[in-house]
Formats: sequence, C-alpha cells, structure tokens
Amino acid sequence: MDKYPESKTVIRFQDCDAFGHLNNASFIDYFINAREDHLRDYYAFDLYKHAKQSNHNWYIRRHEIAYLRPAGLGETVTIRTSLIDLTKRTLTVEGIMLDETGKKLKALQWTTFNYVDLKDGRSAVHPGDLNTLLSSILLEDVENGNLDERITQLKRSA
Repeated sequence: MDKYPESKTVIRFQDCDAFGHLNNASFIDYFINAREDHLRDYYAFDLYKHAKQSNHNWYIRRHEIAYLRPAGLGETVTIRTSLIDLTKRTLTVEGIMLDETGKKLKALQWTTFNYVDLKDGRSAVHPGDLNTLLSSILLEDVENGNLDERITQLKRSA
C-alpha cells in the first residue's frame, strides 16, 4: 500500500487574503480535504460510509502547523498526507504542502483525531478490521514528537 498519497490542487480565490496568499486557517481545510480524497482514492475508504455503517467516526482533537512559504492565488500545490501515529483510540495524520514540482516545502501540519462512538459521543477503540487497515498504512520512520525536527528532516531529504 502506498504510504505517501499525494494530489495536486489549485489555491482558490475565496481561500486567500488581501495579499493573494492562502489564508492560514484555509491551510487546515486543504489538508483535511486532501486526506479525505486520499483515503477514498488510495485506500478505498469512505469516511461517510464508515460513519453511517459503524456509527463511529473521528473528530479533530488538535492541529499543529508550521507555515513556511506562502501558497498563492491560482497556484497549483502538491499535498501529501500520511498516517504517522496510531493508538487504539487516536491517530495522527501528517499533511505536507509543497509547490507543484513537489520540491519546495510550504507548510507542514500534524492533526490528531480521536475515534468516537457517534451514539453517545464517547471515545471508542478502533475495531480490528479498521486497525488492520490503519496499521498497514502507518509510516514507521516519522518521529511523532517535534514538528521543527520533522521540518529539518524534510528539508534535508529534499
């Protein structure tokens, strides 16, 4: 399984500030939307179908993001998302935004999600079949502790 799914997207007018740069809050939307697409396109996993069938889903517990270069209006960017940490109740997804060539790092985001029972809102454990899928796409080589260290690692490997 591909552990480094990626897609390209164009920065839209409504998501930009007066300078024509992607608004800081909009980076989060671009990463979340890309991950949803990657789950569907790379792993045949539909978040909405899963929620409807299992009555479980994830909610966002926290974002950690570093803005390194602006993403400009009309610019095509490459977004990579990967699962970098997994516990029985949580997961952390890394989002990397690069220029169209995939060489210049624009932003890095870590988002931690909690798995929850939609009936009662309580934390839930990932079931076996879901845990198997998640374990198969987990990146083993990312130290999930320090965003700045990860940025340095990515810049060195570019």
